Amino acid sequence: MAANSLYYEQFLAGNFQVHCARLEDPGTPLDTRMELATEIRDSFDLYNLQYSQSFLNIFLLSFNTVLNPLTRPQQVDNTTHGLWALILESFNHVPHNDILHAKILNMLNPAMDLIQINNEHNAALAVHIVTDLHKNFRNQLSGRFQTFLDFKIVVYELFGKTAETLLVSHKNLRATGKPAPARIDPPTQSFMETIQCFLLILSIFQMYSHINA
Repeated sequence: MAANSLYYEQFLAGNFQVHCARLEDPGTPLDTRMELATEIRDSFDLYNLQYSQSFLNIFLLSFNTVLNPLTRPQQVDNTTHGLWALILESFNHVPHNDILHAKILNMLNPAMDLIQINNEHNAALAVHIVTDLHKNFRNQLSGRFQTFLDFKIVVYELFGKTAETLLVSHKNLRATGKPAPARIDPPTQSFMETIQCFLLILSIFQMYSHINA
């Protein structure tokens, strides 16, 4: 039974590596890359990620390669935007256990980058990832929450400009009767992100109250 189990795990690992290799291949078409990422996300239980360090290593390396340098942040709702969202959803599927503990920065750092450079929808997903990582690994990450707070200061400093941009957009809509071209706001110009800032800052200060005391 043990031999069969090992063989099955090796078989799955081989398939997983093939999927990830195709995912990060620069020559893979975007639509195919989207399909591969979807299959990987939907097969997490099958690949037994919660127990296997090797699966986690392959997955994080491959998905981070797709995020940078293979694709770039988008400010419109297109396939690349959807791919980034799918990868962030996949990060949320990873169990927060001892196996992830050794690779935590491989999830935290790209999520922090996304919060700052992506659009507000994907930034919202990244905020959840960062929050959950801090909740579950607060001892290891206690020295890293300041980076997030520094970014949030920038968001609040730009709040006046964000409000002005939104008001101008509504004014143009009333004047012309036509909506502006579809665009997803960047995190630094987003009401959604501004609200999330406040809630997450409260959460962070509660988590690290022993440091602030």
